[in-house]
Amino acid sequence: MSVAFLPTAANPDMKSDNLSYLKVRAGYGTSAGFPGGYPTVNSVNQSTNVNGGLNGGIITNSVSNFQANPDLKPELLSELEFGIDARVWKNRIGINASYFERTSKDLIVFKPLPTSTGFTSTQD
Repeated sequence: MSVAFLPTAANPDMKSDNLSYLKVRAGYGTSAGFPGGYPTVNSVNQSTNVNGGLNGGIITNSVSNFQANPDLKPELLSELEFGIDARVWKNRIGINASYFERTSKDLIVFKPLPTSTGFTSTQD
């Protein structure tokens, strides 16, 4: 969502030889970031090793070294911007200024785990 206001268009008396144009703007937005794959559920990998025998090979199962986190939430991002656009001296010089802020809540990061847990990392 964003809004802009042109004080020099709303009130032409504001215009002068020094100030030709003035625009004030503000914007706000939110979004969410989601982790890839299924980091909330542990999985088992299955593979077949074929050794050329009559029975077709050996099937092995393995558990991933990644520890799933069932409490993982999406990260929430919010952005805020304020700005001013001005033209002075009969539109000879333009001045733009902005303030921008981005905030993240529940940031998703990889976290190493001690190998004694049987896993090497998780997402938190």
